[in-house]
Amino acid sequence: MSKDDDIDEIRRKKAQELLKSLDDMGDEERKNAMEFLPWGYRINNVTGFIEILQNEKNVVAITSDVQFGEMITDLLNRAHLYGEATEGLKDD
Repeated sequence: MSKDDDIDEIRRKKAQELLKSLDDMGDEERKNAMEFLPWGYRINNVTGFIEILQNEKNVVAITSDVQFGEMITDLLNRAHLYGEATEGLKDD
């Protein structure tokens, strides 16, 4: 096994562990755990809209509902984690 394979395996295991534990976390703990993931949201103080962001800078959608913004970023981050957790696995 090469170093790249080792790194991929570590990344896959960490993603699997985080994905499994998200539902058991409190709101603040979940928010901290999701901080390093690529999807987030912010409130635009000029327009008042909630901006859905990819990689902290690319606005990909806007909404006026904070709860919807939270839900979408949570779903996108979970999808990202699922992809990380299953990357390289073969269907058996």
